[in-house]
Amino acid sequence: PGPAWFAWSEVFVTLNLSKDKWGEAAPACGKLVRRMITEGYSREKILEWIPIVNELGAQAGKFLPGDTYVVASGDSYWALCRKWADLGRTLNHGWVRLFNERTRTGLRAGETLSIPKVDLSIEAWRALRITSAWAGETPIRLWTSSMGEEGAETPVGEFTLGVFLDNPPWTNPRTGESFPAGNPENPLGTRWMAFKGQPSYGIHGTQDPATIGSFESWGCIRLRNEDVEDLFELVGPGTRVVIHP
Repeated sequence: PGPAWFAWSEVFVTLNLSKDKWGEAAPACGKLVRRMITEGYSREKILEWIPIVNELGAQAGKFLPGDTYVVASGDSYWALCRKWADLGRTLNHGWVRLFNERTRTGLRAGETLSIPKVDLSIEAWRALRITSAWAGETPIRLWTSSMGEEGAETPVGEFTLGVFLDNPPWTNPRTGESFPAGNPENPLGTRWMAFKGQPSYGIHGTQDPATIGSFESWGCIRLRNEDVEDLFELVGPGTRVVIHP
């Protein structure tokens, strides 16, 4: 696609958003973001789309398919996600709440929820230091991130999230020294999501947000704490992660 295609696509997305036509804007935005990446646009230009991508996430329940569910007595978001996990879904409470535009964490018997039929996935681009969350072909989150330093590059390929830890401790693999959560020497920040089968790699927060956007981790994807906490609630174990060069 040439410059005219990108200009037309940007107008198409913003025009449909202005008319609350989320279903038309969402796939066009996803295609536009992907093509900006493959055509070599700068990370700064791509990250300018963060507000629009976040808005698509906030409105996802209006244009993505969902199953109607009437809350029963004793139900919780955790119980609902467990029920759908038994059906082979990787659903987490944050995605259900976002899909229903809910901020409260409790449920009331008799209220109706829409359970998203689309599972979330994560994609990251190592060279651009960009990480994203997708609902099918719709981007719902876009973050600046850090990747592995020279000699400890973030691995490229397809992975699956395994262990999730809130306020994780950390053991330095080079020295064996352990640090509790919150210790300035603990680089994991407030959340840790390990790759299944490769638990030394994963996605985590940071104690130093000023470093985000650089190549300074030991191979993991590193996000600001507020961003990794957002992701931690949206996805769960079993979520697919694709890391591009």
